[in-house]
Amino acid sequence: MSLNFDLTGIENYKELCWEPTHRGGDRLNPITETLVFAAQIVGVADINDKTKGEFFRRLSMLEHVGGSFVQKSTPKGSVMLYITRKDVDAHVGLKTNADIKTKTQFNKVIIRTVEQDTQCAVNRRES
Repeated sequence: MSLNFDLTGIENYKELCWEPTHRGGDRLNPITETLVFAAQIVGVADINDKTKGEFFRRLSMLEHVGGSFVQKSTPKGSVMLYITRKDVDAHVGLKTNADIKTKTQFNKVIIRTVEQDTQCAVNRRES
């Protein structure tokens, strides 16, 4: 299933969610793009007043386990950016067709990720 999304419910979505390219077009800004694709991973399809806190909590857990999803190029090199609560709040109105996960289902994903990462680390230390 392809991931579909709708930004039109976000206040000032044209300014917030899009940025110009050097070729004269527009592209999703990195924060918006991350939130769209993160919806599938965190199992929260829409960001609204009811879900924004849980969306941020789950995304923060993922970032804590796996690091930042957003990389920004600067003249001095790449910088990792972490999604803030303000970023999530600004995207209230984002809708996707992501599969919804209960808190328990999501927590199992986190545990599985930690277990896999730990096993990889153990394997490296043993070799």
